[in-house]
Amino acid sequence: MQNFTVSEHEKLNTAVALGFFDGLHKGHRRVILSAVEQKKNGLLPVCFTFTQSPKEVLGKSSKGALMTTEDKLKTLESLGIEHTFSPDFKKLMNMSAKDFVEKIIFGNLNAKFVVCGFNYRFGKNGEGNTELLKKLCDENGTKLKVIEPERDDGDVVSSTLIRLLVSEGSIRRANKLLCSYFWLFCRDHSRKKTWQRTRYSDNQSETSRKSCRAEIRCLCVCRYA
Repeated sequence: MQNFTVSEHEKLNTAVALGFFDGLHKGHRRVILSAVEQKKNGLLPVCFTFTQSPKEVLGKSSKGALMTTEDKLKTLESLGIEHTFSPDFKKLMNMSAKDFVEKIIFGNLNAKFVVCGFNYRFGKNGEGNTELLKKLCDENGTKLKVIEPERDDGDVVSSTLIRLLVSEGSIRRANKLLCSYFWLFCRDHSRKKTWQRTRYSDNQSETSRKSCRAEIRCLCVCRYA
């Protein structure tokens, strides 16, 4: 899959899924599949994300990504997304919420259908929320769908919850929420070497779970399959 370029698809109407989608867990997949479903209505399903977590860029998180960019693109494609637009967040972080939607989502991507999670924020300092997005979509004649929280045992499914589960060794539940298996990559920064750990399955032994809890402290990036 190639990154979405405006010049190649500017005449096509699109269904745009908005979000960073770290890990592509069950909640994220509902957003993605809502965009993919619009293909039956003649819309091109695309995803707008970023190459780096906005929270990390803004210094609000240093946990590391749950999924490599390469794996994210492959998974999005397997779910039915035909093009992904993933610019550098730093180049857009000072754009106002209104300009982001009107110039990027409506203008460049030609969105006729937009879907996002209930807590989606956008624009400079995260000033935009789903209420503003709905207002802008209504003014543009674009349909908006906001996905309500995905819950599991009373908890809202999130990347933060999944990191906690992995750090506690609760691999079975983490796999369930990810719809995939957990893999761990560690990096030896002193030797600049990366190696892949064994997949953590649902029936991993307690010893392995303790090992996982220890390794997660040096987490650089995880992979799911």
